[in-house]
Amino acid sequence: MENHPKEIAQAPSSEAPAVLSIKDLKKNMEVRGTVKRVSEVGVFIDAGLDGEGFLHASEYRPLGKNKGIEFHVGDPITVWVKAVAPDLKSFRATLKEPLKYRLSDLKPGMVVTGKVVRITNFGAFVNIGARNDGLVHVSEMSDEFVRNPADVVSVGDEVQVKILKVEGDKISLSMKALIEKEPEPAEEVAEPEEEEEAIPTVMELALQQARERAKKQERRARTKSKEPRGPSPVDDIIARTLQYHREQSKK
Repeated sequence: MENHPKEIAQAPSSEAPAVLSIKDLKKNMEVRGTVKRVSEVGVFIDAGLDGEGFLHASEYRPLGKNKGIEFHVGDPITVWVKAVAPDLKSFRATLKEPLKYRLSDLKPGMVVTGKVVRITNFGAFVNIGARNDGLVHVSEMSDEFVRNPADVVSVGDEVQVKILKVEGDKISLSMKALIEKEPEPAEEVAEPEEEEEAIPTVMELALQQARERAKKQERRARTKSKEPRGPSPVDDIIARTLQYHREQSKK
């Protein structure tokens, strides 16, 4: 849901131009003016227009009670347009700020701005312009441990929050989710230390030399066993016998 700039109508001043006609007003527009007249039924408002606004007493005085907000002539007042009657050059006003969001408009992950309206020991309630206030639980107020929510926010503070979830009429908010965390430095992997070569003892050197001598003798013995040998006497007798038989067969 897109947020449009808030439209404001107010009495003439050197800082802001005025909306000069009642017909220029729109429903839910914010109007700033002064109290022109106070009566039993309500308050009449001068907003610098070609007519006047009217705030019914039920808007600021609880039903069945005589006391409520007290207004005096000349008091500054901020109201919102409830209805416009251009022909009568008047508009009906309310003290209740119109809702910015319907509950169905709120989705997890949305970032909205609101005002802290109440603090408890388990968190802070924030008016984000919906029908119900949202709760920032104490565990969602900071990425550090919070013992007392009042140490983090005060009533009236404007805060930016992220919507975590909406369940029925309950709106869960988070301030912690908007805190940018610095990336943690990469851990340095220590290179394995080279083990120092142990210095052999005299006994170990003697054993090592003895092993080397034994290996040399073994190699010499293997080499000698592979050298060509002359014909044995038995082989010589067999060879001469065969030659004799060949010569006799030729005769």
